[in-house]
Amino acid sequence: MSNSGYPYQETLLQWIWQELEFDTTSLQTTDGQPVEIIDPGNINNGAGPDFTGASVRIGPLKLFGDVEIHIHPGHWAQHNHQDSARFNRVVLHVVYDLGSPNAPSARRPDGTIPPLLLLKPYLQKSLSHLLERKQQSGLPCAGHLQFLNQAAFEAQIEKAHRHYFEYKTDFLLSRYDSTLPLTKAWLKMFTLGLFHTLGIPRNRNQMEQFFKSVSGLAMSQSIDEFIPQATSAAFDSNSDNSISWINSGMRPASLPSQRVTQAAAFYHSIYSLPFKTFLSTEPDAWPQILAQIPANYKPGGQIRSILEHTIFFPAIYLLGDFLHARKLKNHAYQCWLNASGGIPGEVSRPFQTSGFSINDNIRIPGLAHQLKRYCRPLNCHRCEVFKKAINP
Repeated sequence: MSNSGYPYQETLLQWIWQELEFDTTSLQTTDGQPVEIIDPGNINNGAGPDFTGASVRIGPLKLFGDVEIHIHPGHWAQHNHQDSARFNRVVLHVVYDLGSPNAPSARRPDGTIPPLLLLKPYLQKSLSHLLERKQQSGLPCAGHLQFLNQAAFEAQIEKAHRHYFEYKTDFLLSRYDSTLPLTKAWLKMFTLGLFHTLGIPRNRNQMEQFFKSVSGLAMSQSIDEFIPQATSAAFDSNSDNSISWINSGMRPASLPSQRVTQAAAFYHSIYSLPFKTFLSTEPDAWPQILAQIPANYKPGGQIRSILEHTIFFPAIYLLGDFLHARKLKNHAYQCWLNASGGIPGEVSRPFQTSGFSINDNIRIPGLAHQLKRYCRPLNCHRCEVFKKAINP
């Protein structure tokens, strides 16, 4: 235990930073500069700072570089970071608390002092709770299987990928309003699915509640007029339908202030298109939806890929099924089978740290399904990796 009263290993702090398990909305350095985390960086298991390739905004400056994590500032000098040129790239020094008031300031080898962020005031859960979450974040089979079969793993991800498609179509069907005409029911189902997904990780229900507010707005406006009205409805605390948004523990790009405008832009674009657009396969409607959304309202490439693969293609498949349009169904399903990319680091990391290789063959939505509905719920008896391990 350090003299700061912090009872755990430094790796817990690294995990807290990596997963942004703290309130990111009002961060400040110890000298009062506002901090925005654009990208927490990649964990570095070798020599040098704990995280590389990070991006943060401190005051008016957007900085790219590395982040070093310590229990308290004095560990910088104790670990002799002032003597290693690798630490000249540190743009932010993150510590649990200040520790001893007599500890020397952290200095880069070039003599400058990196900005200091004190993490403790922004933690919203106890350290013991966070440690428990960290321990549950790996794969249940990690460290228990004598060997890991990469071929069986890839076969399992392909299986999970197919099951995920069924899961997503069932998810969308649960939001299908059979009291509406087919076209209106399908549009509502599809758009609700997009809103729900834009609410990841903590505002899924809130985003579906927001859909109801948006549905009452006039569509005669331009998209630039529509979005401010939708945003106002989303954050109207005096409304009878006020929404309890959650801001804590999320990356800046996932905050409600960002996702609300993106969802409203999708709504306006989708409902502005002639319905026959959704019946086309060459090209399909997704590029046309995006083309109508101004660049400043589009989400990042990763979430766009998730929305396309996990909501758009299953929705188009169901539309083909409703209308007995075989070509439309086949197009949507083949696009799903060929899906790749758009997999967040929090999905791939548990597999990588367990010893599996994450290549292009399995960088597909089924990887997320494997983690959420096979590994986390301990459905090992259904997993090809486990079967292969006990019967090689």
